[in-house]
Amino acid sequence: MGLPSVEILPPDPNDREPDGRFRPGHAQGGPGRPAGQGIGFTKTMRDALMQSFQEIGGKDYLIMLAFWKPDVYAGLMGRMMPIKVVGEDDGIPVIARVEHVFIDDAE
Repeated sequence: MGLPSVEILPPDPNDREPDGRFRPGHAQGGPGRPAGQGIGFTKTMRDALMQSFQEIGGKDYLIMLAFWKPDVYAGLMGRMMPIKVVGEDDGIPVIARVEHVFIDDAE
């Protein structure tokens, strides 16, 4: 069983204004993805990354990464930090802002 044949047509240059916007009377698009529905690819990719992480050593791999590639490890840590602290929730600080400051070792 082969793939279905699909004809891909080039876009009609008469459908758009010179700045790229659609001209009046152009057919409207559909409703799009429903609110709250995630992209399936993202979950699939996250699951694959977690599986590969476990297969290469999990926590032990991160420890090794911290010693051998501290710049990569620091980048990962920076992505895991919350972005903001906006007060306290039951005595626990809520982060509202994180600043990344790079220090040159040569100074």
